[in-house]
Amino acid sequence: MRFREALSDAIQCMSAARLRTGLTLLGIIAGVMGVIVLAGFSHGTSNAFYERLAPMSGALSIAKKSTPGQQGGGPVMPLTEGDAAALADPEAAKNYHSVTAYRTGSAVLRDGEKEWTLGIVGVNGPYLMAENRTMQSGRMFTEQEERDRAKVIAVSTDVVEYFFNKDDNAAINSYIRIGRIPMKIVGVFKESGDDVVMPLSTARPLMAGNDMLNTIKMIASSPEQWDQAETDIKKVLDERHGIPKSKQRDYSISDMPTLVERVKHLMNVLAIAITVLAGICLLVGAVGIANMMLITVAHRTNEIGVRRAVGARRGAILKQFMLESTIIAGIGGIFGAIFGVAAVLISQRLLPRYLPDFPTPELSIPATIVAFGVSLLIGLVAGSYPALRACRLKPIDALRY
Repeated sequence: MRFREALSDAIQCMSAARLRTGLTLLGIIAGVMGVIVLAGFSHGTSNAFYERLAPMSGALSIAKKSTPGQQGGGPVMPLTEGDAAALADPEAAKNYHSVTAYRTGSAVLRDGEKEWTLGIVGVNGPYLMAENRTMQSGRMFTEQEERDRAKVIAVSTDVVEYFFNKDDNAAINSYIRIGRIPMKIVGVFKESGDDVVMPLSTARPLMAGNDMLNTIKMIASSPEQWDQAETDIKKVLDERHGIPKSKQRDYSISDMPTLVERVKHLMNVLAIAITVLAGICLLVGAVGIANMMLITVAHRTNEIGVRRAVGARRGAILKQFMLESTIIAGIGGIFGAIFGVAAVLISQRLLPRYLPDFPTPELSIPATIVAFGVSLLIGLVAGSYPALRACRLKPIDALRY
């Protein structure tokens, strides 16, 4: 049987069982579409994490330990503004920069009848660089305002949404009370969050008035200088805190490279899980094709017997049934790819508008090509057993069916 004749017969047989063919097509379409959409969200999520963490990959964070490293290590000394100043000294800060001191707490924000209890953060240093945050509106407070203990704050988009109905223009230069103290909003962060950032000198009276800190952050000058930067930090703090042995340190240093590696590992696990899930989607489609072809062989057993009786070769029967399953898989793969690509592109437009905090999916061309190729392979594999079963039928047995 020629290819054109086999193709024509296959299309006719598929048209005769439209409902069964359509349901099988849905399985393949859903499988291919699922692979493309899942791959798009996986790529988008991974890239969003890396984009967020990459600028902070050299960051080191110092925090106070709750207990000394070992028994006999002495009392736990808090981190202080003096520690931050010593670390920022040019003689010490040769392998790191952007030393930022943090003092955190909570307070009630009030504007008229509205109030909200949320975190307040007092900072001294390049906060935006340390946290990789950007300003959406207005500005960050200046060093002069920090020295003058200016009552100015920068807030997140969540605060603007709650108190000013998402209107940045209304928020900028407006006053809002923290406790009983009016604070001027000078900037709005692009990122969301339930915190208010103010100069450390302004936050100090709100938090017991002492010079204690919760955290000190800095950024290594380069990835190659992480270890040396950590050594420099330990040298300064060990001397200031009177620490004779490393196991007796009353502070801990965590670095972003370790966190980045953990995130990469989690992203790899997520990618594997998504790949398995996508494979299951395609497997369901393969089962659907195999089931349809088995039913088709059973319904057309008499026809196969007639064709074998008049001289049709086994290869012709095999070719026709294999062609039918491949055509179904190919058509399903094409529509699945179209719908999958459309879903990703539509999500790229809608998600930033309605769910700005949700990672935007990214279309993966390799995943699209692989998904379509696998759909064709599924057609061949899933249709092979029914096709072999059909071509091995003896004419006399098929005619008796």
